[in-house]
Amino acid sequence: MTKIAFLGTGLMGAALAEAAARRGDEVSAWNRTLARAQPLAAFGVRVAETVPQAIAGAERVHVMLSEDDAVDATLAAAGEALGAGGALVIDHTTVAPAGVVARAARLEARGVAFLHAPVFMGPANCRQATGVM
Repeated sequence: MTKIAFLGTGLMGAALAEAAARRGDEVSAWNRTLARAQPLAAFGVRVAETVPQAIAGAERVHVMLSEDDAVDATLAAAGEALGAGGALVIDHTTVAPAGVVARAARLEARGVAFLHAPVFMGPANCRQATGVM
């Protein structure tokens, strides 16, 4: 069982978190609007009130937000918790290349592994693992 955190539980992030929980992974989730993450509890997802709570103990941290500033603010909110566990950060947000390059450099300087993997699919594909990443 893999410990996975999802930061951002809109249509796509929630679908990915749901699919991971259904596979049997240990999943935590955080969203800027907590009420958007709470329905995931029905699938066994631990809903966290803060980013550090969501990523505590995670092996992978999946980020699915709206744009560069949201990604940067969320990763900044993670603080030291992001590098403490050695989790791989996988950013699925479709953002500007310059933001990705800058983000990757900042995280690398902190010793945090980072992968940018935009998602080219809809929520149903996320739930069924039938899309392209």
